[in-house]
Amino acid sequence: MSVRKKLNVGFIIIGLLLLLSIGFATMQFYRIGDEVSKAVDIQMAQVQRINEIQQNLLSQEIYARAYTVDPSQKNLELVTDHSSQLVQLIDEVQSANTLPEATSIISNIKTQSETLIQQISQITSAVQERDISTALTIVSGDYTYTSSFISELAERIEQIENAELDNMVDSTQSMISLSTILSVIFILITIVVII
Repeated sequence: MSVRKKLNVGFIIIGLLLLLSIGFATMQFYRIGDEVSKAVDIQMAQVQRINEIQQNLLSQEIYARAYTVDPSQKNLELVTDHSSQLVQLIDEVQSANTLPEATSIISNIKTQSETLIQQISQITSAVQERDISTALTIVSGDYTYTSSFISELAERIEQIENAELDNMVDSTQSMISLSTILSVIFILITIVVII
């Protein structure tokens, strides 16, 4: 084999090694970015739903109090609409849950929301019977307690979700470090072959 052919083969091998190392690094970083992006999207959507649950609870309590003072059809619809939205949000959180440690808390929230719906029914019945003092007692007592308890449970889930996001950041940094090390090794091998 002539010197010219040997040089050409050598340059082709070097070029292939460089392309391989660049391709490997690019694939690794793309894979890491894609995985992290998907995971963060899921966790952030859960945090958003949890925040919506907490806002819903606050609004629902305001409308329940308003209904006891002004038993209009509009206030009743606002209470029942928020109640339906709460159930829907809890179902969405439950179906999108990926964290085992949040499962029992979400189940507890679902159970408590059923209690909250029963209490809304009791408030509605008391108002329709013109027993405003009983309705106010329920709103200020059991209803407020259940609503606050659900909000506390939702906050615990939010803490779990945020901890998972922190774990993802740590895991991502580890994967990036590993990919960087492997890329450097490929480049060093290429340099050794060039030499």
